[in-house]
Amino acid sequence: MSELPIVLHVGAPKAGSSALQHDLTWNPLRPVRDRPGVACEYVAIDAAGNLLRGDALDGFATLFASRYCMSADAASLAALGDERLRALAGALSALREAGTIPVMSYELWLHADAASAARFAAALDAPLHVVAYVRDPVSWLRSLFWQRRGRRVKSRAEWMEEHLAECRWDGHLKRWRGLPGVVRLDVRLADRSVPHDFATLLGIDPPPTVVRHNATVPGEFARYLERHRVTPELSVSEAKFAWQRWTEAAGAADGFDPPPDPFDADDVRAVIDATSASSAALLDLCDDDVRSRIVADARWWSADPEVHAGSPCRRAPAAPIDEADRLLDAGLRALVAADSAWRAEERRRRLAERRLADAEGARAAAESALAAAAAALAAAPPREDRCDAVVPAPSRRGAALLRRFWPRSA
Repeated sequence: MSELPIVLHVGAPKAGSSALQHDLTWNPLRPVRDRPGVACEYVAIDAAGNLLRGDALDGFATLFASRYCMSADAASLAALGDERLRALAGALSALREAGTIPVMSYELWLHADAASAARFAAALDAPLHVVAYVRDPVSWLRSLFWQRRGRRVKSRAEWMEEHLAECRWDGHLKRWRGLPGVVRLDVRLADRSVPHDFATLLGIDPPPTVVRHNATVPGEFARYLERHRVTPELSVSEAKFAWQRWTEAAGAADGFDPPPDPFDADDVRAVIDATSASSAALLDLCDDDVRSRIVADARWWSADPEVHAGSPCRRAPAAPIDEADRLLDAGLRALVAADSAWRAEERRRRLAERRLADAEGARAAAESALAAAAAALAAAPPREDRCDAVVPAPSRRGAALLRRFWPRSA
């Protein structure tokens, strides 16, 4: 089935990528409906050029707070040697020949430099089905602001200038459409459940429940990021994932204020002015359904502040700011440390379960082999018949030796 494609989910970040990668990591193999014998399998390529499948995916996932597995960035993959890239292409080709559509994902592939993306795409040596999820630029930049704000503290204007080009979607998508091997490009909207939409697109079963992963930071967290430069010892990403995991486990995920709106009316107008031409060009890359939804959504076109109004903050801090910040800082550090310990224990548990399953499989195989040997022995003819049949008569010299040393045998 060499005509089967490789599916590349290329992003964008803050457009459902984390939820999709989490769902695919823990449910990697699913049959394609209406195509007997064909399945989609989520795989990943790490920066060393290793193809990760099955247990290797969740082994990778449990190392990180996000608890999902994704491929390496395009620059790292393009830097792999020709021999390693040929080996990867061969492994993926073998999957396709066996009736499996490989699915890979990395949310920043969409923004990869042209040379790296081209070398990676060409090295796969297969038909490529590229899928990208996008959002209206204003809401996307808002969401991105709190994810990347903690890395380097800049003025809002500096931050905006740096990231505006990232949400001119048409340029990035046209570059991918023109890469070697790309036979299909699907532009999707991240205004619905991305894991469900992706499953529908590929014709596979969707997850049984809505997957929520890497949601926007709560207001308390966002205001803390505004007031402080986050130190290297406290990873914003790890803290976000740990916060979400354990507040959801406690049933308290919805008990926090929404983050404040980082943009004023002038910022919104600047974003719309800078992206409206790109948004119009994007329509030519979309199917009729996505095109009509973008055209009807005023958030893509209007600078009216009411169209982009964020959720108001519902309450003031319960403690003085300095005290609240000290408490939050200590709480986040403790939460990240506890989450890391929990993930380490999860890795040990999963490894023990895997070894136990391997031992059980080996025991079952040994028992099966013993049973087969016993059945073969039971069905064999008597021993003396076998001896008469297989022991040759002694030669003349052999008979003479027998008479000399064992007279009775003669």
